Amino acid sequence: MLKKAHLLALLLLCCSIANAQESLPEVISQIDTIQNPGDKLKLIKLGENLLQQEGSDSIRAEFFLRCGITYGISGKADSSILYFEQALQFATVSQHLLKSRAHNGIGNVSRQKGNNDVAFESFQNALKAVEGKPDFMSQSFEGSIIANLASIYFSMGDNEKAEQHSLRGLEHAKSISDTAQMEYSYVGLALIYNKTKEYEKALEYHRLASLLMERENSDPYLKDYNTLNLAKLHENRGELALALSLYDEMLQSTNPDVDIRTSSLKNASQILFTLEDYTKAIDYAEWLMSLANETATLPSAVDATQLLYQSYQATGDYKTANEYLNSYVALNDSLINEKSLKALAELEARYESEKKAQEITELKLENQQSVNQRNIYLFVTLIVIVGAVFLGVLIRSKTKSNRLITKSLKDKELLLKEIHHRVKNNLQIISSLLSLQSRYIEDKGAKDAVNEGQNRVKSMALIHQKLYQNENLAGVEALDYIENLTSTLRSSYGVEAERVSVTYDIENLNIDVDTIIPIGLILNELISNSFKHAFPNEKEGNISIALKRANNQLELKVCDNGVGSKKDISKSDSFGIRMIRSLAMKLEATVSFNFDNGTEASLLISSFKLA
Repeated sequence: MLKKAHLLALLLLCCSIANAQESLPEVISQIDTIQNPGDKLKLIKLGENLLQQEGSDSIRAEFFLRCGITYGISGKADSSILYFEQALQFATVSQHLLKSRAHNGIGNVSRQKGNNDVAFESFQNALKAVEGKPDFMSQSFEGSIIANLASIYFSMGDNEKAEQHSLRGLEHAKSISDTAQMEYSYVGLALIYNKTKEYEKALEYHRLASLLMERENSDPYLKDYNTLNLAKLHENRGELALALSLYDEMLQSTNPDVDIRTSSLKNASQILFTLEDYTKAIDYAEWLMSLANETATLPSAVDATQLLYQSYQATGDYKTANEYLNSYVALNDSLINEKSLKALAELEARYESEKKAQEITELKLENQQSVNQRNIYLFVTLIVIVGAVFLGVLIRSKTKSNRLITKSLKDKELLLKEIHHRVKNNLQIISSLLSLQSRYIEDKGAKDAVNEGQNRVKSMALIHQKLYQNENLAGVEALDYIENLTSTLRSSYGVEAERVSVTYDIENLNIDVDTIIPIGLILNELISNSFKHAFPNEKEGNISIALKRANNQLELKVCDNGVGSKKDISKSDSFGIRMIRSLAMKLEATVSFNFDNGTEASLLISSFKLA
């Protein structure tokens, strides 16, 4: 009955818009007032029909911004980013806040997809758009962007910069008396200090956040999130009973967010498992499973089955444990497949849409050519003045055709970017599978081999990420790629920049994809070896990386001033060295090693292609 009433209300809304022949601004207003994402999407379809009637670029930009936000909330990440990009394309000079919101939207969606590099750049662009603007809305939004930058640094493991941005955001919020943003800054600082194990500071910022949250219009989700993080803080300090009581408090709340509730159940069950209270651990895990089924939340179902098979195994009920283990494996596979299929379905839908648009363009071109030919036969018999008129019509027609061809080329370029995007996403799925597998490997040698394989996959995924981010789809900027690859490996091996520095001497080269992939894999091996073996026992040092052209060759060098090697690794039969030799043959390169002062690896590459 409720569904019928809901559909009737939406039908009446659409009819009223159609009958009144409302303009695009009125549809935008409707999108802002309606809460249901499904209803918003239906209004967007209606708004798209009105686009042809609206000549104002500023109104188009406002509409595309709403589309991006709506698709982002609905989980359609790629469509969301495309709409945000269209909003930026149509935005006028005065719409600085709209530009900032569009860049910020791209950043948020990219962060959800795990593309921290794109997210970071988008947040920086969002900050530039509103920085120094006098209006309160821009100043308030500036604080939100600073908080987003802090969260990016936090997720990348750069706690120092995360702290700097959070403190900057706090001072900014205080300067404009933005209490809501102060709450977010306090919660963010508490998270950072919890991660850096500065527990007293973390507790203080939790206390300050809680004091502000006593006001009536405080964000209820942030309040629950603060309590959840406080429980995690006590858990990290070993105060398990106190943490458990806070998780229980969250679970007894009248209307907690589903993410808060599932996180509380998962963490509480893990604590009970640690305390060997397996009966209660099973109760909480079953509760988590029930909530996962109720909300169709697959990640929570995966967590629940994992907790259940571990708890039943600990009680000696191996039959039930094995059943849940099988469920865990099946659900985890479904989780990975669901993400892949969702991305693939959206890509295919967009491809079909673009294909139809291209067919329409081709038909228009054919019709236009037919009209031109007929006009030529007619105008041949007319006087020179009429011929001049025809010439003007022909020029306009040619200009229109050129625009259509240009648009078609841009569409194909966009599709190629999507292909690189899809390849990168598939490689990330493989990387995640390897990461998951490594958690269940106890043999150190096997675990290291899997982790090394994961780093190799990441090095290739990074190349495809750079390809779809750049204007030049044929190649990758060498310096940018090598810096990002080094940063990823540093994070993977947990090597602090203060202990081992890296210097670069990279020529400004844009290298073809068929060349950069083997170079990236070789660099992955050489840099990994330096991080792992060159500086034992917290020894400090430096790694230098050089890539230059010399005598129609590319010269690649990776040097470190570490402990070096007593063995001639160039004659080693390890998988990494064999892979370097194989890739060097592909590049028609000579490989040499020197151990006089640390380790120096040099390659002279004869077969290479620049983009």
